[in-house]
Amino acid sequence: MFLSPFYLVSYLTFIFFNVAIVACAMKRMDGGDPAVGHGLNFAAGRMKAIFQLAMVAATVGPILNAISNRSGVAGKIVTGFIGAARSIATYFVLPIMAFENIGPFQAIEGSLWMFKRTWGESLPSNLGMGSIFFAPALLGIVPMVLAAMFGGITGMVIALVAVIVYWVFLAVLHSTASTVLMTALYRYATTGKVSEEFPAGVIKNPMTAGQIVWK
Repeated sequence: MFLSPFYLVSYLTFIFFNVAIVACAMKRMDGGDPAVGHGLNFAAGRMKAIFQLAMVAATVGPILNAISNRSGVAGKIVTGFIGAARSIATYFVLPIMAFENIGPFQAIEGSLWMFKRTWGESLPSNLGMGSIFFAPALLGIVPMVLAAMFGGITGMVIALVAVIVYWVFLAVLHSTASTVLMTALYRYATTGKVSEEFPAGVIKNPMTAGQIVWK
């Protein structure tokens, strides 16, 4: 009932390419010089686990959305907490599944245990890099406003298309950067090594991830 082919294909594609990014990022952090083919070949070798994880994600996500949409304010709050807890519990699922070659349920269990073991009980609610990309995303509104003021209908259409392309680019960049950060945190949790690409304080205290200054 809740397993949509669209969701399944979307998650399958997303997870496959993120596993490829994880593989390339890890090789780079270990001193290698990965090519795109390295990541794609690595992900192709994990297709069974990737498909299993896509099945889980494509089932749980729509169920939570359906509960939220059919519930009142209290239901939305509860599903919001469940979604946040799921995000933390599954944060390291991709690298664990990829490098330890295990299934999604074992990876979920290992992810939460790894986080608590390394950073304690105070798990941050946001490990992404959204604050870094928030201001650039807002800049996309500027050409639309200018086009509305001075460009007429044609200018607005051109500005809208350009802004959509810009926002898609930012979304891909944000997703990639967050995956690289996740890989660096996984590397620290499993080996104790701090990747040169990130400040040591960010890796040892993920709650500052939104304040990253790239080296």
